[in-house]
Amino acid sequence: MNYMESAVTGDSWTRCCAVKVANSYQQAPLVEFVEERLTALSDGRTLRESGAAPLSLRYEPGMQIPMRDPATGLPTGDTFPIDLTHAMMYSAYLYAAEQRDAMQAPPAEEPI
Repeated sequence: MNYMESAVTGDSWTRCCAVKVANSYQQAPLVEFVEERLTALSDGRTLRESGAAPLSLRYEPGMQIPMRDPATGLPTGDTFPIDLTHAMMYSAYLYAAEQRDAMQAPPAEEPI
């Protein structure tokens, strides 16, 4: 007999809970997807379990990635170039850096 044993009913699935982009010097960029396992119990509780090792995708120029509808998970029939994702992340970084730098810039001196 197990102490305080009870039967449970629910649904369980795996999802991506974090994305890490590594842009190491003189190496192809790498995207790591961190997964977790969720179990939604019939009593309203949700259990979270960490996944195993991250799932990796190495950047290859010209690679096409099939699009999926986030609401259904079904393929849309479209693809997008990983080069666009690379350019977007580069642009997002520079935008964030410029915003930070503008906040840290000393005020302009007024003419005498």
